[in-house]
Amino acid sequence: MKRILELVNAAKPQSLRKLLEREDGQEKNLLTYRLYKYIRSGKYEEPQIVSLIYGTGKDTSHGAYRTLKTRLSNLLMTVVLEENFTRPTYRTYDEAYENGHRQLEVARILMAKRLYASAREVASQAFRYVKDYENPTLNLGLTDILASLNLGVAYNETLFKKYHALYEHYAEVCQDLNIITAHYRQIRNELYANRLSPVEIGEMASRFATEDTQIRNRNSWVPVLQMMYSQTELTGLMLKGDYVGAIASAETGIDILTKCKGANVNTISMLALSRIDCTIKLKNFALGLRQIEAARIWVPKGTINELKIYEYAIRLGLFTGNYEFAYRHLAEVEDRGLKELLTQRHQEFWTIMTAYVQMLILAGELIIQPDWPEIKRFRLSSFLNNVPANVRNKRGTNIQILILQAVILILQNKFDEVIARTDALSVYCSRYLRDDSNLRNNGFFKLLLNIIQASFNRKVTEKKAAYTLKKMREAEISEQQNDLELIPYETLWKIIIKHLD
Repeated sequence: MKRILELVNAAKPQSLRKLLEREDGQEKNLLTYRLYKYIRSGKYEEPQIVSLIYGTGKDTSHGAYRTLKTRLSNLLMTVVLEENFTRPTYRTYDEAYENGHRQLEVARILMAKRLYASAREVASQAFRYVKDYENPTLNLGLTDILASLNLGVAYNETLFKKYHALYEHYAEVCQDLNIITAHYRQIRNELYANRLSPVEIGEMASRFATEDTQIRNRNSWVPVLQMMYSQTELTGLMLKGDYVGAIASAETGIDILTKCKGANVNTISMLALSRIDCTIKLKNFALGLRQIEAARIWVPKGTINELKIYEYAIRLGLFTGNYEFAYRHLAEVEDRGLKELLTQRHQEFWTIMTAYVQMLILAGELIIQPDWPEIKRFRLSSFLNNVPANVRNKRGTNIQILILQAVILILQNKFDEVIARTDALSVYCSRYLRDDSNLRNNGFFKLLLNIIQASFNRKVTEKKAAYTLKKMREAEISEQQNDLELIPYETLWKIIIKHLD
């Protein structure tokens, strides 16, 4: 399904319709286009799609569905190839990368067929358009061909020397790029593998950044190299908790990338978004406001990155106690319909943020004024019965769902339901939150258990919780800020204590 999802997003609907018009079998074509629309909408899981097309009782192993999916996959591949078999353009870095590599392969095919004059024309024209984008591997390939072709039948020493010197230059740049790429990939792998602690990964990334400083300085015009270096350096600083340094690093990266021709806007956007993330961890609302405004310059409207700005704005408001700010940004997202950009995997996190806002309203910490914009109705009862979608993510969003469910039940005085969840909380705490990276999560689960053990009595609860609170505050100093801790646990605890008898 992953392959077909990629093709669905790459192919234009009108192109698929045109191709289907050329195909035989009207009913088959209608089913194929229905399947395409369901997948492209992103609203349905695969089993739901099967039921919509073939009725209930059919699953993803249904023979007709599998045949239909294969047919759609083959048609989409044809569409993607046809859409890209056009006259090459080089207006942006991405276009230069894609079309330049295509022309490079064409030149190689022409050389293999001994059509040397045509190969030289294709390669020289492509190089003329792509060279200023400073894509080292592409430029190396094109200058390699051009240097070779000027040594053949149409020998031209001047052109040979020109292209051979460029070839040697790009070969050196590619060596530098290979080092940066290897270090960048190693850090990404460690992040995904989750073998080392965040601090250990941060130390490794910072060591690589220090080693590669000279490489960065002598290749300031190569955007792909600068992007990977900036991401590596930024990752190192953030994982070590140096958020002020991380903001400065991101600013330097953006400054360098903006001077590179056609630098990818998405890369600059990611660096700008990282600066907002750092201000959340610094609990600096004023600085966060400035970084949000700075990021809007680089983030195109109506994109997933603009939605990320709103996410960070809501998190900034929640984490720093500026709840009206969080509320207004949530309302603005809903009003503009930006949530439609979310994949199903990310919708759960937004549900958690919305639930936090609703919890603050329930607790009286956020009092809605008549002139404020409205947010969509949120069913707390549905959230309380929610089973996390990603049941395997025991240390991720599941933690916040379980915590928030317990807090809401306490605020609603549904103590019997809280008690009924005691065993589940205790098992979860001992089974999944025992390692050092979860000290604060573990601590807050223990605080919830303290409330139950104290029979929801405020004074007894405070006495029982004193030691755990002390340990949590100590952990905050040594442990990097938990991205899932949308409201600091100490603040959340104060809200709960207010509502105990």
